[in-house]
This record gives sequence, structure tokens and C-alpha cells, in this order.
Amino acid sequence: MATYHITHRHSAENCYGPPNEDVETVALWKQIGKNAEENNVEIKFFVLNPSEHIFFILLEAEDYLNIEKTIGQCKKTGKITVTPVVDVVHTPLNPFS
Repeated sequence: MATYHITHRHSAENCYGPPNEDVETVALWKQIGKNAEENNVEIKFFVLNPSEHIFFILLEAEDYLNIEKTIGQCKKTGKITVTPVVDVVHTPLNPFS
């Protein structure tokens, strides 16, 4: 399985979270879990930094297309970067061994 790190950013001026929540936009992000399950994608973590309006997501999937299907319409909520990454701790590249 390949691993992908996703970073989402939006500005304070375009924030759709509380206190003036945009229910429609938030609903797009709430679909991530269901979308991941339907597309055989494992969510390793989904964390955010609310003060900087940044989301950090780590997904694992056999196929990049499944990543696209999982994040889907969320791409229209702000800037999204999808970066393939490698877990060096569990490979011969391990810098800690």
C-alpha cells in the first residue's frame, strides 16, 4: 500500500468552521471517513491546526485514484497538496537503527 500526506489550507477570511460554520462545506469534510471506507483507503490520521486553518491527513491506499475519490469535493474548499510519502522507520532506510 502507498501512503499519501495531504495538507489542506484555507484562510481565516474563508474559514467555514465555528463560530460561523458553513454547514455545506463542513459536510464535505465529514464525508471523508465514509469515502475512505468505500474506496478501500485507510485513514492513518486526520488532525488540524485550527489557529492556522491547516488540516493534516495521512492516507494509505493501493491506488492513487482511490485517494482522489476519498478527498473528492473537499478540494474545492481550499488549497490541497497530496504528497506520496514513505515510512522510513519500517524500511532499510531507517535512520534510527
